[in-house]
Amino acid sequence: RKGFNNVDFQVGDATSFDKIGKHKADLITVFQAAHWFDIPAFANACRRAATSNSTVVGLVTYSTLETPDNKELSASIAAMDRMLHKKGYWPVERKIHIDEKYATINATMADNGWELSENKTWPNTVPVTNGHLIAYLKTWSALDRYDTKHKNVGGVDVVIDKY
Repeated sequence: RKGFNNVDFQVGDATSFDKIGKHKADLITVFQAAHWFDIPAFANACRRAATSNSTVVGLVTYSTLETPDNKELSASIAAMDRMLHKKGYWPVERKIHIDEKYATINATMADNGWELSENKTWPNTVPVTNGHLIAYLKTWSALDRYDTKHKNVGGVDVVIDKY
C-alpha cells in the first residue's frame, strides 16, 4: 500500500465485489483461495467489476510443498499429503482444483466469457526455519480436520512428527 498512489486494495466477497462498484478494477487477484469460490458467480462479479476487456484476473494457487535441498523432507511431506488424501482429510476440491493447477477453474472462467492465457508455474524459493515450516503445515485444512477427528490431542503435531 505504501508507495502505490493509484492502487486501491479491497478485501470482500468474491462473488459480489460490493466494495468495488461497476467497471472499477483493472486487476483482480486471488491467492490460494479460488478453489473455495462459486466460480460462475466469481466470473460474473469479475465481469461487473472489470473496467474493460483488458482487465487481468490472476488466480494463483499452490502445489504440495517441495524442499529441493532436503529430499527426505520433501518425501515426508509428500507421504503426509498422500495419507491426508487417502483418508479423506483433504476435500475432493483439493484434488480437482489444486492438484490440477486450477485447470477446471480456468475452464469455468472461459465458459463465462474470460479469455485465458497459459498457466504459468514458477518456484517459490523462500528460505524458512523449521518453525515457519510447521506453522505453514498447520494452515492445511486437512491437518485441521485430522486434529478435530482425533480430539485435538496434538494430532497436527503427531502427523507432522510422524512424517
